[in-house]
Amino acid sequence: MIRFVLLAAVITTASAQQAWIEQLREADRLRNENRYDEAERAYIVARKQAETLGADELPMAITLNRIGYQHQILGRLREAERSYAAALAIAERKSGATSHHAVKLALDLSSAYLELGQVSRAESLIRRFLRKDNELSSNDRATLLLDLASALAAKRKFADAEALSNTIRAGNRASEQSSSSAICQQSTCRWTALPRDVRILTGRLRCSELCPICSPL
Repeated sequence: MIRFVLLAAVITTASAQQAWIEQLREADRLRNENRYDEAERAYIVARKQAETLGADELPMAITLNRIGYQHQILGRLREAERSYAAALAIAERKSGATSHHAVKLALDLSSAYLELGQVSRAESLIRRFLRKDNELSSNDRATLLLDLASALAAKRKFADAEALSNTIRAGNRASEQSSSSAICQQSTCRWTALPRDVRILTGRLRCSELCPICSPL
């Protein structure tokens, strides 16, 4: 009897997770079509579905991050900051501060800080993650360093930013030749369509669209 109860619970959880994934993708689709009002309603539904999977689980972090991105592109930066911060807190608790999920969410929060003009907060956030650089993947470490260079440039510390960027570029040349498959190949990805120099200057090497590299789904 216990075996059947456990099996039913697993099936129910899997069904709920699939429903959440489909709802989140629908919300993303509406956002990508610039149907923002409909997307917002769809994200609210996705958030409610994520709550059924656990208010402190990764589906909630992912949903909050997508909501934050919608707020950011609409210029609702305070709301974006709150959503990104809540998502990051969950990811750090569940996956650890040096996980790829946590780093990605930290970079999104940093971008909101920079748009808000809160450059010192962005710098402090990135430096907090870099204190554990020996536990980070090489790609995450490089991306964090580039984000730090952006924060330094925003503070008009151009010499420090340029020196840091040059160090990263030199270190990346060899690894790029062996890891080209880790670059998003999605035709809908606006971010990786930009020239690499532009992406380096902004300190963000990831794309902003749904893709196998940048999306946790």
